[in-house]
Amino acid sequence: MQKPSTIDIDPVIYLAIELSASTWLVVSKIPATEKTGLHRMEAGDSQALLTLIADLRKKVAAKLGVEASIMSCFEAGRDGFWRAPRRRVSLVEGGSTRRVVD
Repeated sequence: MQKPSTIDIDPVIYLAIELSASTWLVVSKIPATEKTGLHRMEAGDSQALLTLIADLRKKVAAKLGVEASIMSCFEAGRDGFWRAPRRRVSLVEGGSTRRVVD
């Protein structure tokens, strides 16, 4: 299989976040790899989530030489709905866009 050039790669990190009462699970997909990552953190640990995002961005920047944007999805109930505005402030400053899908 031929490796795609960085010109052909959309520099987006995809995150799917499951917010339970005890643990947050984050599945990540970074550009230029077929693998997905599974990351666990304590529920409510917004700093751990932001650190993970920063680490993934550094990894992509080192690999592709460009800054990656973030696209994420998470449940709108439980913690997801109420914590979204707090994350929005931190993530939008970091080049992320937030959209709510009902």
